[in-house]
Amino acid sequence: MTCACICPEGAAHESSASCGYEDPDPNGGCDEDPWVFDPIACGETVCGMVSIEPDPNVPGDRLIDTDWYEFTLTADAFVAWSVHSDFPAVISIYQSDCTLLTQNAGGGGDCGEVSLGVSLTAGTYYAVVEPDQDALLWLPCTGEHNRYYATLQCDSR
Repeated sequence: MTCACICPEGAAHESSASCGYEDPDPNGGCDEDPWVFDPIACGETVCGMVSIEPDPNVPGDRLIDTDWYEFTLTADAFVAWSVHSDFPAVISIYQSDCTLLTQNAGGGGDCGEVSLGVSLTAGTYYAVVEPDQDALLWLPCTGEHNRYYATLQCDSR
């Protein structure tokens, strides 16, 4: 059984219009030079799409669209990042220097949820959604099986 992850009413949308194949990808995060992110606030839900497609310029290589969201905490907080997706997803939280803090892989699919939680100090961080490259060889940018919605929750300690 498959279902389509429908964007909740009132949610924001990622800035990438074509699964991140623009140059530069407007929310390609630490994978771009210079780094670029979409903003997300505590309590906000955002909708987007990711993909894995063959690279037309490099035989055997793949183009992988990941979506990066920047948030800033003004005080220490427990942060929960949860994603409902049509595809097996990997979600992560990175420090402002693009060092990985925590990651959860293998959730989602059929609009299932994958989530993680972490205690963070005040500062700027990046929350990431990407397709699980170990579970998927190809995820076309069609909008049929590559949609997600993600929510960032922050609870002061």
